[in-house]
Amino acid sequence: MVDDQPVQPAPQLEPASRRFEFSVRVPPEMLRRASTYFMWRRLKVPYILGWVATGLGFAVYRSFDLGLLTTAVGVLSLALLLLLVLLPLAIWSAIKQTLKGYAAITGGEPVAYTVDDQWLQSRCANGAGELRWSRFAEVIKTDEVWLLSMATEQRFIPLPARQVPQDALLFIDAEIAAHGTR
Repeated sequence: MVDDQPVQPAPQLEPASRRFEFSVRVPPEMLRRASTYFMWRRLKVPYILGWVATGLGFAVYRSFDLGLLTTAVGVLSLALLLLLVLLPLAIWSAIKQTLKGYAAITGGEPVAYTVDDQWLQSRCANGAGELRWSRFAEVIKTDEVWLLSMATEQRFIPLPARQVPQDALLFIDAEIAAHGTR
């Protein structure tokens, strides 16, 4: 028997959207450790290079007599030294503000997350929000916590690794790798 109707191609189904829902509670000490790690990870190389430059500057100042140039190098080295001494205080202050801000946003309650192939959505005691995966730059992983680092801001979202399902962590990592910006 011959069928006179044209053969229709099978409809192309879009891949099923994966969706995960979970809640996390980030204790203040964990957030403090994560914030410290995040800040020093960002500033470690410039900080070390700053100390090297300061040392070289003072060595040039003490070793050579080039008149005004030597004085300028000495003044710049002293200014850099002052900056390097104050930087840990600034980092400590930023970490303190992070802890205070996170507590104000969450109210000390768990944060509920929903992730799918488009968004990371969060709900907590004092509000809700959603971010596209393209807003993230990278996932910074430690044994204790994964930090979802923002692309355009020096901020992150902490996800305690033991509180998030392993499939959700792998999914988040893949989405940020695929869509995130550096």
